[in-house]
Amino acid sequence: MNRLLWCDNLKAFAIAFVVLGHCRLIQEMPMLFSGIYAFHMPLFFIISGFFVKECQVDDSTMHGRKMLIINELSLVIPYLVTCFLISVYMLTCRESSVGDELKRVFWASGTQGGPISFFHEYPTVAAIWFLPALAVGRMLYGATIRQKRRSWMNLLIASTYLLLAFIAIRFIRLPLSFLTGCSVVIFLYVGNKLRKFLSSYQNMDTFTGWIYCIMADSKGRL
Repeated sequence: MNRLLWCDNLKAFAIAFVVLGHCRLIQEMPMLFSGIYAFHMPLFFIISGFFVKECQVDDSTMHGRKMLIINELSLVIPYLVTCFLISVYMLTCRESSVGDELKRVFWASGTQGGPISFFHEYPTVAAIWFLPALAVGRMLYGATIRQKRRSWMNLLIASTYLLLAFIAIRFIRLPLSFLTGCSVVIFLYVGNKLRKFLSSYQNMDTFTGWIYCIMADSKGRL
């Protein structure tokens, strides 16, 4: 299969915004900071949806179960390895404890604290928290599409996951970014549906490459 260069450019575009979002100068601009964080991770999940195939998330057959396990491990293992390396650094070079590092790995959250006082002091911001969230999202997405429903029903189910996660996250927190994973389903659905349309545009490589060059130049100026 030919490589979709415009997808590579789009990922580079999103990565540039991740870098920008972590720059101190951007963090001192609340509106710009909020704007960047409102779309760069959803964009990554939409891109992931471009490459999700039904056979990779269908556990109704032996081959499907094997593919599902392989794909989930391809997300979980890098998450655990990265958390281990960062935990070693935090324990040896920073004032951290084994308990705090285990909490980070367990909760896999992208934010500090939570709406309940029980979570306020938890150091729950985990490195690459989006990998377990994507793993959860892919499992839920697979459970949605393998029932061979009409497209609008799958969209309704994905939207319901997003709404439930949006409400629930104000009251509870679940480990391994589970609630965030529920919200990922809608972006995987959108990405999967957009793939057949966007891949037909020959000028996408030029367009996204042009945008990335602008972002790279902007990043160099900060």
